[in-house]
Amino acid sequence: MILIVPPGADPTLRLAEVPDGATVVDVGRRFVAELTRQAARGALRTRSRAPGDRLMATAGTRALGDASRPRLHRLRGLGAVLGALHEPGHGVRLGLDDLEPADGSLESTVDVLRAAAAPAPYDGAMAGACADVPRGAVVRLVVEREQQVPAAVALARALLPRARRMELTGRWATAHAPALGHLPPFAGARLTPAPRGMAWELADPFGPAPDDGLRWRERAADPLPPDPWAGRVGLRELVGGVVPGAAAGTAGPSGPGRLPRLAVIGVCAAADRAVGRGGTELSWDRLASAVGTARDRGTTVVAELWLGAPGIPPEAAEESLARLEDTVDRVIGLRRFDWPADWGDPFWASTPVTLGDAGPDLARRRPVLDPDLPSAEELTALAAALGRPLARAGRLAPGRVAGAYLPPPGPHPDSVRGLDPDVVVGRRSTRADRALAVNLRTGTCSYVSLRVADAIDRYRDGYTLREALRPLSPRAVRALRDGGVLGQLP
Repeated sequence: MILIVPPGADPTLRLAEVPDGATVVDVGRRFVAELTRQAARGALRTRSRAPGDRLMATAGTRALGDASRPRLHRLRGLGAVLGALHEPGHGVRLGLDDLEPADGSLESTVDVLRAAAAPAPYDGAMAGACADVPRGAVVRLVVEREQQVPAAVALARALLPRARRMELTGRWATAHAPALGHLPPFAGARLTPAPRGMAWELADPFGPAPDDGLRWRERAADPLPPDPWAGRVGLRELVGGVVPGAAAGTAGPSGPGRLPRLAVIGVCAAADRAVGRGGTELSWDRLASAVGTARDRGTTVVAELWLGAPGIPPEAAEESLARLEDTVDRVIGLRRFDWPADWGDPFWASTPVTLGDAGPDLARRRPVLDPDLPSAEELTALAAALGRPLARAGRLAPGRVAGAYLPPPGPHPDSVRGLDPDVVVGRRSTRADRALAVNLRTGTCSYVSLRVADAIDRYRDGYTLREALRPLSPRAVRALRDGGVLGQLP
């Protein structure tokens, strides 16, 4: 049997449990590995016509290909590169933690089929994977996320003539088996149910890392992995010490639960109380006590703040973020609240909720019918306003991928003497004697002299910026600092 993981999965994870005799072909990780090799050789190019894409491809390539830099910096570079690979005619747009059809939605089979039939940046990796599948093999596609569906359709089309049997497994494939069965490539596919997902473990896409092999829990409702582990934990679990018992899926004696090395909690933006992603309500003091107990037992607790939950006014977000920052080790991301299609209880955090129809045949969410909820545009603006200082401080993860949560964020840029650690030189012009410095963490760009650009390139070798900055006026230096290029000046 050949287990194939289509692109669109988390590239910082690999399958932790494989059936006896099966071979795993992770196309997404192959694709990232090839991009990394090309970046290291300086051979990574984009044919995008958008100037911003070309700029980000250049800057991202510099970060991705530099093996001396920390994982978070290289993940930010990978995100910039993936976003810049889109070309006219491509069916999908990529991100570090996302994939979107160039036209339409992943919740519609019609849009998915159209995206799957068009070229994609990962076509070369998929062609290589298909060539490795022997004729007459049993092929099982692992579809855990909606972002994998376009590539899964394209792989099934390519492999059907040579495969003896096509199978599907994974959380997403199980939840949407009837709708997927109507897609031509999957009409005769056999489903191996995995309603709570596959078993995954950390695997750095850039090379061996200390946390490789650490088991990962993708959702708070999933079974507890064997020790050691990290991943998402519900507020109720955190207060209760996670889960009693000695092993995943087994009942054990009562007492302290098995806490992870790192716990990711979801908290909605209420000022007067802590509300979990699933609606669990706690006082802030009780949550702080639970976090303190977890810390005492060796667990780092990070949080994602969810915006736009029912019954919670957006005006509470700023105060909620401040309370959350005082409670956990780090606020690692800002998320837009949505209502999963499989949530049937019309109550959330003691609030009755009116739900609209699920709509499309691959729907992941249902609309909450509440005129007081902020619009998507308002939520985007709110997330940008709240996230700007967090990004500037280097606290936000570069994407919602497991491998971005575990490494420490590094020093606050204002404590770095000289150069912001996530700045790279994007584009140079000898004729104009200037270069464009790009901060991969904040997205800001600033023009600098070629002398400063040379200093940026040599910064990791201990070169100081004092001499490079001396010819600049104080006003110009302040502009560099305000533009996100410089931290505390030497």
